[in-house]
Amino acid sequence: MESQKTLLRELDVAEGESWLLILDCGRADYFQEFYDEYIDGEYQTVYNGGNKWTKPWFKDMFSYLVEGHLFHGGQPIRKIRKAVEYDERKYFNHVPSATTYPIVEEENRWATSDPAGVNQVVEQHLPEDSMVKDRLYHLGYTMSSADDTPEMNMNVVRYLQPHTPYRAITSFGDHRNGVRSRVRDEDHSFTREDWIDAYVDNYRWGLEQAASLAETLCERGANVVISADHGECLGERDQWFHGPKLNECPELCEVPWLRVQA
Repeated sequence: MESQKTLLRELDVAEGESWLLILDCGRADYFQEFYDEYIDGEYQTVYNGGNKWTKPWFKDMFSYLVEGHLFHGGQPIRKIRKAVEYDERKYFNHVPSATTYPIVEEENRWATSDPAGVNQVVEQHLPEDSMVKDRLYHLGYTMSSADDTPEMNMNVVRYLQPHTPYRAITSFGDHRNGVRSRVRDEDHSFTREDWIDAYVDNYRWGLEQAASLAETLCERGANVVISADHGECLGERDQWFHGPKLNECPELCEVPWLRVQA
């Protein structure tokens, strides 16, 4: 199995403009089941270096100056847990934030940031958009300018999907400590199969938008790869979710690598 880090370096030095679209918590096995419903490309499963959560993955993959943008579809990397120090602003030329995460819709209810909103912000940064400055101003990016356009090598877009919370489960309790074979929200109990279905629903939601952006980027002649930072445990080996305390396993460390075909 090839190293994701090696392939990423090759993508970074490829001729022309390169884009890496990251689906947070995207497992390789489920990706293979349905990606061709959304996009065509050359697929392989790759090893992510044993990284079990987002922050160490970024530190491992992008510990050098990247001449490009990092678009956040969720919480900035620098604000995720302090056990690992990493500030993406030191390594990427520009770090536009597409959304604010988490979003509290109502008491005890959390919403996953919309991946379509991520696409909108990315597209507003593309050089062809003559209305960049005005559109960003209306979105609240008052410090942005028409000159703030992606460089011609590596740009990274991070979607929050399929990361929790799942849109199919509108509210839930202490899922990290309470989940084993069943998960509870205020009104229902969920089997493991229900939880997996909700994960896959989030996955499809993110992939659909990643595929849409990939098509736009391919029309520009860019090199585009859809991948993930790490996977997600869904009850295998009595492990749930992801994080530093879990044992390394294929569900966490084997991720998709799809080189999109124009």
